[in-house]
Amino acid sequence: MTENNLELPTSFDYKFFCKGIDIMFQTDHHQIMTRALSMIYAALGLFTDDARVSLVIECLLHKYFFRLFLHWDSAVRNSYHQILLFKVNIIY
Repeated sequence: MTENNLELPTSFDYKFFCKGIDIMFQTDHHQIMTRALSMIYAALGLFTDDARVSLVIECLLHKYFFRLFLHWDSAVRNSYHQILLFKVNIIY
């Protein structure tokens, strides 16, 4: 989708997607969290407007910032830091 300059369809239920991400982060299993962050890193460019605000601002920054930023596993921390450095800075 990214290569063809396509966006997510308007019918995409981003609230349900964010709930799934929320459930994955609540498990605190480092491999699940790393894979979820890798998926978010790869797909974040597809999210626009309200979907991007919901995923990035509400979920990644407000709800899970300290848990991910200071996570005990270096792979989780590294994945989260990469999202912050390379993906979040282009929110608007």
